[in-house]
Amino acid sequence: MGQQAYKSSARKSWRIRIPDRPKSVVLASIFLFAIGVGLCVEPIEFRSAWAAKRGHGTPGVFAAEEYIKEPKGGSHWSGPFTSENGRVQRADIFFGGKVDHVGERVRVVYTGGDYVYPPRGGWDWLWDASLFVFALVGLVVWIFVYPVRALRRRRVRLVRGSQPA
Repeated sequence: MGQQAYKSSARKSWRIRIPDRPKSVVLASIFLFAIGVGLCVEPIEFRSAWAAKRGHGTPGVFAAEEYIKEPKGGSHWSGPFTSENGRVQRADIFFGGKVDHVGERVRVVYTGGDYVYPPRGGWDWLWDASLFVFALVGLVVWIFVYPVRALRRRRVRLVRGSQPA
């Protein structure tokens, strides 16, 4: 009987252990997804915002056509962009700066993508940089909380299992 129990436990040792708390797996997956999005998207957004802050990009005019209020509390304007020389024209560009009413025309800088920025760039670069840093810190925390803790638990189980009873 003792040998039978030993063989079955040895057979199960290679299998992936399903966590006792599936809620923690779901939360960890959501956390990792948010970190991945932050690490992939924010550097791209930061590059455009930083270029506008430094004065790079195509100067032009944004005409406010529609005010869009986000469900989470943010808001921005949508409308066409036309460069000063008329060569670059884009429809449905977003602008998060100050616009008083529909139809108002605002001087902006276009750095590519779907957004235009105020002539001096505004503060969007700071928001994008801080989100990237938070995602990076989240990744470091995840590495030390989940995998390292799991390895330590496994090492403790192996050490306890090898000691004579």
